Amino acid sequence: MKKSINKISYLLIATVMVLIAASLMAGEPAYASSATWPSFRGNEYNNGLVSFSTPIDQKTTEPAWCRQFSDPASGMSGWAYAPCTPIIVEGDLITTSAKQILRLDPESGGTIDSGTMSASVNWGNTPPTYAEMEDRTGVIFCPLSGGIIEAFDADDLKRGPLWTFRAAEKDESGQSIWGLTPENAEGQEVASAIHQSISPIVYSDGIVYTGFYGGAYDFYDYYVAIAAVEQTLPDPETGIEKVYKPGELIWKYKSKGGFYWNGGVAVGDAIIVGTQDGMNNNDVTGSSGKSAEDSRIIALDKKTGRVISEVVLPEAGDICSSIVYDKTDTGRLYWSACGGYLFSAYVDPATGEIPEIDPYTEKESVQYTLLARKTRSPLTVCTPVVYKGRVYLCFKTNDRKAPNCFAAYDAETLAPQFEKALDHYTKSSPLITNAYEKSTEYIYAYVADYEEPGGVTVIKFRSNAIDDGDVTASTLFAANGYEQYGAASLISDNMGQLYYRNDSNTIFAIRKCAELKLGAVTGFKITPAKGKYTIKYKKTKNATKYRILYRVNEKGSFKRVDTKKLKYVVKVKSPSVITVKVRPEHIDAAKKVYGSYNTPVTVLYSTSSIKKLTAGTNSFTVQFNKVKISDGYQIQYSTVKSMKYAPSVTRKGYSKTKQTVTGLVGGRTYYVRVRAYKVVNQTKVNGKWTGGTTLYGKWSSKKKVKVKSSSIYTGQSSYQQGGLR
Repeated sequence: MKKSINKISYLLIATVMVLIAASLMAGEPAYASSATWPSFRGNEYNNGLVSFSTPIDQKTTEPAWCRQFSDPASGMSGWAYAPCTPIIVEGDLITTSAKQILRLDPESGGTIDSGTMSASVNWGNTPPTYAEMEDRTGVIFCPLSGGIIEAFDADDLKRGPLWTFRAAEKDESGQSIWGLTPENAEGQEVASAIHQSISPIVYSDGIVYTGFYGGAYDFYDYYVAIAAVEQTLPDPETGIEKVYKPGELIWKYKSKGGFYWNGGVAVGDAIIVGTQDGMNNNDVTGSSGKSAEDSRIIALDKKTGRVISEVVLPEAGDICSSIVYDKTDTGRLYWSACGGYLFSAYVDPATGEIPEIDPYTEKESVQYTLLARKTRSPLTVCTPVVYKGRVYLCFKTNDRKAPNCFAAYDAETLAPQFEKALDHYTKSSPLITNAYEKSTEYIYAYVADYEEPGGVTVIKFRSNAIDDGDVTASTLFAANGYEQYGAASLISDNMGQLYYRNDSNTIFAIRKCAELKLGAVTGFKITPAKGKYTIKYKKTKNATKYRILYRVNEKGSFKRVDTKKLKYVVKVKSPSVITVKVRPEHIDAAKKVYGSYNTPVTVLYSTSSIKKLTAGTNSFTVQFNKVKISDGYQIQYSTVKSMKYAPSVTRKGYSKTKQTVTGLVGGRTYYVRVRAYKVVNQTKVNGKWTGGTTLYGKWSSKKKVKVKSSSIYTGQSSYQQGGLR
């Protein structure tokens, strides 16, 4: 490690830095362009901070689209088809699936352009990186399985790879050409591991930097520099200048454990990255239960790979975090380690050196804190976010009361500010927006849930919050219908639309919307017929489906039917009674909104028939079929065929199917019909059933009978109808 330069030099450099930063950024996040998210954390400093008006609560959030990149029916399933975490290039999304690189429409998720790659992406969480070359052409660098890095023309994906780099290139005998064969702890060569390209790619000054992971702690793997454009640089071994073609290895740095999710950052002359050589209880790389060991932060010369600085982090465990550079405020680096630590270090902005002593505080340059102050055994793989003098990240613990936390720390001292318990564990790195801070004082952070359903949690807080009571955490997006774990981090475009993926092989686009409210259905109607009831209702605006609850003959619990149709038929045995209620629902990947049920409607279906109709003196006797579910029958009669103003007689009890009607006009012809009735929705008061609603079945066909006379003159007027006296 180099000796510290004098304090005055540092102060001069820092002053210039502050002036330039103030004029260029004015406190806002660094961006390649306002419409671009070019890399894992959205900018060259790996600081996932935006000023876009993103969705902030579930009530006003909806999916713009959800695209699933698998089809088990056709054999397109499994990790090979998993889309990688997208980036945003010129307003469009760039992702990969299987061996295809895809440009997607941000409004629909449809494919605009595609190209063929040499391999698929490992696990799908590591995104490509976009960079603009000196000639203004845009290039996309894809990390692929088998240690492959491939470059594509951002404007013409169909053109195919511009160049392909292979970490495990072999000769005709199958031997590694340039020595990326892993070694064991004794330095002996062993069988080659399958290199995984899952370390975020960094582009700086015409060179691509990334690392590989060999799959076990006994293996070594490499952090490498690859020419993105033609470079004339000194050979790392001989010092003689050499021309490097695009896609050609410039240098490699060997490290035990390799590089897994730990992305670097370019500062001055150095590329700075953490290592994976500190075994611990890391559930990312499969070493659960192992104790934490030393890991390191290394600053490598960007052109030669020479070690500028190497800082050992005792018992910190693996580093699965990218390095964040807070260039404009503290001038420090920030990262986390799986052993549950948050680190910061001063870095020389010109050389990239991490000195032993911070020239401003005159304390040790590297500072750290154990993440959990209220909990125990923390673990994190999050890349922090730095904003307004605070550092934010998530971690998990073994504490049942607060197993998952979102926390804030002072950026200068790393002193804890607050810890907010979360309902779900997250492996993703926070995305933070300050778009609402001026109007509401609130900042919002977004993380994906590494638990089913694999949705999104939003955390709301003020920049000066010092207690978790000032912080709220809630579900923003539920991933309904696409339930799976979500390890990828969220990104945002300049319209505030959020994007992320979970392990259902789906990319989600989430946007703001008006609050959705549903009332009750209208036009509700039940039409009874023999053996069925037809339920109908009108379409409710914004409803995606309807829930029907029905019960037959008032027995048992209500049966549930979910349907998108506006009509549903219930088949029954006649006769019967049905009670039905319906509510509209809106269910999408973001949320579930329920309308209200209509007042339950009960309908009786029964058909009656007259078996026998016998004339009597000034009377008739009617016999009819039995309706078992009924409470009785109604007999209606009239001298008018239309039955207008016809009187009726009630016969209680379903088993009594014979009724004599007296006091009629002798010699007259009467039309007679009968129907069953049933009393429903009664309540029991003091042991007696009371109230309720009387339902009537279908009238039988009319039959007629001529009533006998007891004498020639009855003493009744000629227009008088039976029963109207």
